[in-house]
Amino acid sequence: MNAFELLVPKDKSAALGLLNEHGDEARLIAGGTGLLNLMKQRLVYPERLISLHRVGGMDAVTLDGASVRIGALTRLATLEGDPAIATHLPMLRETLHEVASPRVRAMATLGGAVAHGDPHQDTPAALIALGASVIAESHDGSREIPLDELYQDYYETALEADELITEIRIPQQRTRAAAYLKFLPRSAEDYATVAAAVSIEVDDASGVCSGCRIVLGSVGSTPIRSTAAETLLIGERPSTERFRAAAEAAARDTDPMTDTRGSAEYKRAMAAVFTRRALTQALERLGQADAG
Repeated sequence: MNAFELLVPKDKSAALGLLNEHGDEARLIAGGTGLLNLMKQRLVYPERLISLHRVGGMDAVTLDGASVRIGALTRLATLEGDPAIATHLPMLRETLHEVASPRVRAMATLGGAVAHGDPHQDTPAALIALGASVIAESHDGSREIPLDELYQDYYETALEADELITEIRIPQQRTRAAAYLKFLPRSAEDYATVAAAVSIEVDDASGVCSGCRIVLGSVGSTPIRSTAAETLLIGERPSTERFRAAAEAAARDTDPMTDTRGSAEYKRAMAAVFTRRALTQALERLGQADAG
C-alpha cells in the first residue's frame, strides 16, 4: 500500500471543498471495505484519502410519496434491519443479506458500494432493477444520475472527480415485485459466478406485463441491464416460454470472462438459468404462478 495523506472534513461542505481542491489526486473513503483492498493490491495509488466518518446527516432512511431515500453513508447492516426497507423494498433487504459477511455489512455503506464500481457486487444490480438513481453533489451543485447510466467499466463511473454521492433514491414498488438470485460456487464472501436481479409489474385487468427490469451482475465489466429481454416481456402475458426467451436474450447481452469460477460459455448459460428463476420468483410474489 502506498503512503497517503488522510484528510478528515468535519461536514459535507468541507468534504466537497476538499474534493474541489484535490480532484483526481484524492479518493473518498467511508467503510473502506472496497477501496482499501484495491490499495493493498496496488491497483490504485491515491495521494490523499478524504475520510467521511465525521460527516453527519447522510445516514438516514426517509420516505416521500414517490420514493425511498437512503443517505449514502448508511451502513448495509443498518439497512438490512430497517423496518422501512423490509416493508417497502423487501428485495433490497434480501440482497443486503447476501452481501459478503456480517463483518463487512457492519462497515460498508450503500453509497460506497454504489460508487465503487465493482460489477461483481450485489447491490448495484439489485438497485438498477428497482429503478434507483443517485444524487451526486459537488462544490458547484448537484445532479441526479439514473443508476443504469452510472457505470462505464470496471471500477469506472460517470461521477466527476469532485462529486460525492449523497443519496440513493429508489421508487416505491407498490405494484411491482422483485427478486435477486445469485450463484456462489464457493464461500459466501466470494464473488458470484452470476447474479440476476429483476422487477416485474403485471396489469391486474389484462394479465399483461406492463413493466419489467432485468439486470445481470458478475458477467461483464458493469452490471448489465438487458432491454432486449425486457422488450420480450412488456405487453405480453407472462409464461414459461416468454420467461425462457427473455432469459436467453438477457444471456446474449452478457460479456463474461473465463476464470476460476467458470468458463464464459458456462457463465452465459447460468445467466439464462438464474434470470428465468428470478422472473419466476418475482411473478410468484405478485400472486401469479403461471410461468413457474
